[in-house]
Formats: sequence, structure tokens, C-alpha cells
Amino acid sequence: MTTNGPLSVVSPDPDVTNDLALDRLRESRGRALPELLPEVDRAAGLDPLDGRPLLFHALQRILAPGPNASPPISMLEASRRQNPRLVETRLLLLDAYGRTGQAGRAMDEAKALMALVPEQHALVVRLIAGLAGRPGGPEALERALPTSPVKGDVMLRLAQTGADRALLQRFAAAMRGVAHDPSARDWVGQLVSTVAQRPDPEAARALWATLYDVDPARVGAALADPGFAHLGNPPFGWSFGTGKAGIAGVHDGRLEVYYYGRARATFASQMLMLAPGNYRLVSKATSSDEEAPRGLAWTLSCVGVAKPLVTAPLPLFIGTGASTVPVSVPASGCAAQTLQLAGFPSDLPKNQSASIESVQIERAAQ
Repeated sequence: MTTNGPLSVVSPDPDVTNDLALDRLRESRGRALPELLPEVDRAAGLDPLDGRPLLFHALQRILAPGPNASPPISMLEASRRQNPRLVETRLLLLDAYGRTGQAGRAMDEAKALMALVPEQHALVVRLIAGLAGRPGGPEALERALPTSPVKGDVMLRLAQTGADRALLQRFAAAMRGVAHDPSARDWVGQLVSTVAQRPDPEAARALWATLYDVDPARVGAALADPGFAHLGNPPFGWSFGTGKAGIAGVHDGRLEVYYYGRARATFASQMLMLAPGNYRLVSKATSSDEEAPRGLAWTLSCVGVAKPLVTAPLPLFIGTGASTVPVSVPASGCAAQTLQLAGFPSDLPKNQSASIESVQIERAAQ
């Protein structure tokens, strides 16, 4: 790199010059680069071991590439050798490696960045997920994701940005059984829910089965945890909701619900994939209220369809004469269903409560 101008105009401390230049570069989001290069070049004459001038020139080549230009990887690697903790260099290298089919090296940069700048978590996850569309990227992610601390965030990013089911299943297969680690269950649930909402219930079932390492035929075929023993996780296990409309939670094997009766609410829900046919909805519940909780009801709906297949008011399941409610799953347009305990407001809102011991959906006798 050549030096422009006499040394007499260089700051007595080239480190200060490079610090200020980098700050201005960040503040301007790269727009100040042309005016900063002469200052950086003069400072480089006094400290040729500083990697920041190399970063500046590499960025210039990226922002104004010549004909048939390739990413300035050698220049960026030299900058990294001289300043291993320079975040901008590593970010540019991650992108450059991805663009040139060196996804394994890109993952190494991502790992270093997660340690250097944990506050840039979202940006690094976005860059890693972007590797899936680069040459060699799927193979590198398949190898790296199982041991990566950001595997869940990357999988969620891919699902949210429309990655196809085959790619998601490929990465899930490399992490088979990961959901047996309790720390992975939240992102597994979010991932499967995101895919189910596309809607693509078959892909959701396949992902769930792989990540929990269970038989796909068992997933959603029957209600999980009918006795509220905390045996499953959403979406093919219970999700409980508490908010301004009321309170819900599991205590001593019972779902306890307190509903204010003022707004529509969902207190419990679970996704199912019941085969077409006839079933019956069975539940056991009690209430200490003087009047039965008429604003609470079990509903079963096809995913993506507003009108429920059945709405069964909770009072039907309270007392010694508790009922069973028939429900039919149609042969088409209902590959997945959602069972919900819902609150329905009335013209005269009233506090209501219930304690639910169990709920089940059973095949009806033919």
C-alpha cells in the first residue's frame, strides 16, 4: 500500500487516526469511505501492521467492483491476521466466503463473531441462514448446525423466510432427537408451529418426528397429555394462554381457568392430525361457581378454517351426568386440527372459573 502526502501531516498516533476513521465509517454506513482513504493510507505508513487500512481498501473494492471482480478475500484475510478482533473484517469475510462457495469457512467466521459481538446475534444469524442459498452452504450447515449454539435461531430464520420443507428436513435430520434436550424445546415448538401455519401440516409432523426422534405416525394421531401432566410441548402438546381476558395454568394435574368474561380468549390449545372419521369429545371438569361457566367451551377446528367443527360448552362436562360430544373430521380440507379451550364473552360479563381434570378425543364406534 502506498503512502500519500508527506509524513508531517500524519497524526502523531496512527492508531488514533484509524480509530476515528473507523468510527466515521460506521456512523456514515460506508458513505464516508472515499474521503477517509487518504487519511488511512497516511496512517498506514507509520503502522503497517494495523489491519484497518486493509479493511478500508477491501471495502472500497466491494462497494465499487471492477469488471469480473471477485470478493477481496486475500486482503480481508490479511486484515484479520493483523486485527483478529476487527468485527467488520470478519463480517465481510463471512459474506465473501459464502459468495464464493466456502461455506465451512463462513461458519468459522460466524462462530468467532458470536464470541466477539454477542449483541450482533440477529445479524450473524441472518448471515448464517443466508448460506443455505449459497454453493456448498447446505452441506456446511448440515455439518455445523448440530453443534452450533445458534442452531435454533438459524432454523427459525430459515422457516420464517420460506425455506422449503426438504431443506428444513435435511437440517433436522442432522439434529435428530435434539428436542430431548429441554433447552431446545422452545425453538423446536416455534419452528414446527411456523411450518404448520404456512400451512404445511405434513412438513410440521415430519419435523416434529425427526427432532423428537419418534414415529411420524404417532404425531398428532391422538391428543397428547390428556390429563395435563406436562408431557408435551406445543404445537403437538399443550400451549396455555394467560392475559387480560383471564388466567390459565396447570396445578396438580388439573387445568385451572379463571375467565373474566369480557373478551374472546384462548386458554389452552393443541394441534392434531386426526384421520377423517367420527370421534367423540370427552372431558371431566368441575366448577365452584354458583352458575356453570357458560362462557367457556372446547372447540375443534380445521387449521385455517374459521368455523369450528364443534363447539362444546364446558358445562356439558361438569357433574355426574357429564356428556360426550360427537365430532366428525371431514375427508378433505382438514389435514390438521386445533383443539382449544376458549372463552366467549357475553353481553353481561361475569367472572367464571373451572378446574379441568382431563380431555380426550376418542374414535367413535363404527
